[in-house]
Amino acid sequence: MSKIEIPIISVESGGPLFGFYYNNCTLRSDVVKVTSDVLATASDNFDLSMAEIDAILDESGEVYEQLMAIRVTNMRFRDSPVPDTLPNWNKFNGVGDEVHKSFSEWLVPGAEWWMKDDKSEFIMYTNPFAGNADKYLTGSEIKIIEQINPIFVSVIKTSEVAAIVATGWTKM
Repeated sequence: MSKIEIPIISVESGGPLFGFYYNNCTLRSDVVKVTSDVLATASDNFDLSMAEIDAILDESGEVYEQLMAIRVTNMRFRDSPVPDTLPNWNKFNGVGDEVHKSFSEWLVPGAEWWMKDDKSEFIMYTNPFAGNADKYLTGSEIKIIEQINPIFVSVIKTSEVAAIVATGWTKM
């Protein structure tokens, strides 16, 4: 179950996310909603696009426990350093210095990811630590990865992955 937090001013009538919040949260009785003087919080099995997450982040909101997929079309990305703005980015080298992990070191056993059979690209879910929903990357953390190299990195819905990996891909 994913959770979105949006400043209340952004979802009030006339706010930039009023239509989004009204259509995805207010109209639906199955969405758990909590509103304070500052935040509108909603929890449900949202199927958000990266554009919707961007809109929430642009309003200083946040998205939690939303499983997404990151598609990378350049395998050299696996050797890129994990930015220090992401969780578990670091390791100690042979002399005890703290250094950046590469993305291939960052994914732990049990994390969900696929490799194209010709090894030209891969897809990883935003659960790199193979934990429950509380260990998923937040919307802002997903955005950090997307911004590393938007030419080779795109964020897609998990519902799109099945069609992509149906043939010519191997789950790792």
